[in-house]
Amino acid sequence: MLSSVSIVIVTWNKREDVLNLLDSLQVLDSSNTNIIIVDNASSDGSSEAIRNHFLPVILLENKENLGGTGGFNTGIRYALNNLDQKYIWLLDNDAMVMPDTLENLIAAMETDASIGIAGSCILNPEDRTLIVEAGGYVDKRAATWKPNLRYQPYSKYKSSPPLDVDYVPACSALVRKDLFDAVGILDERYFLHWDDVDFGSTAKEKGFRVVAVLGSMVFHGTEKGYSNTVLYYDVRNSLLFISKHLSVFQRILPMYRVCFRGLLAARLFKTLGEKLLSWYLYQALESFASGRFGAAPLPPSQVNARVEVAALSPDTMSKCTNVVVFAIGASAEIISTIQLIHSAAPSASITLAAASDRIDSYRSCEAVDRFISYDLARQGIWGCSAFVFKLLRSRFDCAVSAGTGFVVPFTFFVRRHIVIKDEGMRIYKSNACQSSLWKIPIVVSVGFAISLPGTIKCWLASRKISNQGPNSSSFDKI
Repeated sequence: MLSSVSIVIVTWNKREDVLNLLDSLQVLDSSNTNIIIVDNASSDGSSEAIRNHFLPVILLENKENLGGTGGFNTGIRYALNNLDQKYIWLLDNDAMVMPDTLENLIAAMETDASIGIAGSCILNPEDRTLIVEAGGYVDKRAATWKPNLRYQPYSKYKSSPPLDVDYVPACSALVRKDLFDAVGILDERYFLHWDDVDFGSTAKEKGFRVVAVLGSMVFHGTEKGYSNTVLYYDVRNSLLFISKHLSVFQRILPMYRVCFRGLLAARLFKTLGEKLLSWYLYQALESFASGRFGAAPLPPSQVNARVEVAALSPDTMSKCTNVVVFAIGASAEIISTIQLIHSAAPSASITLAAASDRIDSYRSCEAVDRFISYDLARQGIWGCSAFVFKLLRSRFDCAVSAGTGFVVPFTFFVRRHIVIKDEGMRIYKSNACQSSLWKIPIVVSVGFAISLPGTIKCWLASRKISNQGPNSSSFDKI
C-alpha cells in the first residue's frame, strides 16, 4: 500500500494533456492519494473538463497565470494546510506516467529518511528507449546546469540504484513533507525556469539528498526550442540563482559571464534586426537589477515590428551542396528541416551541428552525413574558436537554422545562412553570414564595454535581493 501522497498538478491551457494525465492516474490507490489540480486561469475550458472527469480531484483555480512556481505553490499550500500526507508529488500536466511510477519513487524515499526529493527518469515519448533527463548537475560558477544521462539508452541504466544529483525536474518530483518544513516552498520570483534547480540546490544545502530514481519512468519531451520569453527567464533567473547560492564575492565572475553573454547576444540580435529578442534580453538584465520578478513583461508595440527579409523559393535549397544545420529549435523542427533539405537537394552533404547533450538523439536520422557538436554556453572562448576553425575547414556553402529567431554566432562564418520559420516551412535569407562578419568585432567590443557596468549594477542589486529571501518562501507565512 502506498504511503499518503498529495499529487499537485499545474495546468494552463492544456486541456487534453491534463485529461490524459488524469486517465493514467486512475491506477493509483485513491485511499492513499489526493489529486490537486491548480488551473492557472486557463481559457480553453480546462476547469470545466476537469470537474466532469470521473476521477475525483481537488480543483483550485487561480485568477491569473502565476507560472509554474506560483501554480505549484497554490497546490502545495493547500496540501500542507488542509491534508495529512507524508509526501507531495509535483507532476507536469503533459507528463505520461506508468502504473509503478509513484510506487518506485516512494520505495526509494522509504529506504533513506535523508532523501528530501526523488525524481523520475524522464524518457523521450517519441523514442522510449532514450533518456531525456535523470536529474542533473549545476555549475554555479558558470551559471549553467547539465541534465544527467541526456539521450543515453534507458536499458543500460533502468536497474541502477538511485543517483545523487543536484536537482530533479519538477516534471515528476516526489518531495518529503519534512523538506517543506525545513526550506519552505518554491521561490515564486522565478515564475518559470531555474525554479526546480534552485529548490534542489536549497535542499542539498540543508543536508537533504536529492536523487533520480531510474526505475520510475515518466514520458515527457523537453526539446521545445527557444522563444523570447524562455531566454528572458533563463537570463534573469540565472542571476537570481547566483545571488541565492553564492557568496557576495563568489558571484562576481558568474554574473559577469551572464551579463556578457546576454548583452553580447542582445547587441547581435539588434544588429540583425531581431528587435524583439534583443529587447527581451536587455529587459532580463534590467529586471533583475531593478528587482522585478514574476511574469515576463510585455514589449511596447514598436518593438514587435520585425525587420522583414525577402522570402526565398524552396528551389534555393537545390543550389546547396555542403550544408550545416544548426539544431537550435525543437526536435521536430530540426527533423523537418533536414527532410526538406534532403528532398530539395538529394545530392547535398548534410552536417548536423548540435549541443553535445542533444546530438545523440539525431544519430538515427539517415539523411545526415556527419555530426559535429558545440556547447555555446559552456565551452568558453577557446572552445568556440576551435569550432569556428572546424566550420571554416569544412567550407560549408550554406548554414540553416530551423523554427526560431535565435541565431548562433557561428553562422557568420558560413557563406550563406537560411532560416526556416514556422510550420509553413517558409524560407528566409539571413544577414548572419560571412558578408556581415565585419559586424562581429564591433558587437564584441561593445559587449565587453557595457558588460562591466552591467555586472556591477547586477552585483549591487544581488546583495539586496539575496537578503530579501524568496516571496512566500514558507507555507507558515500565509
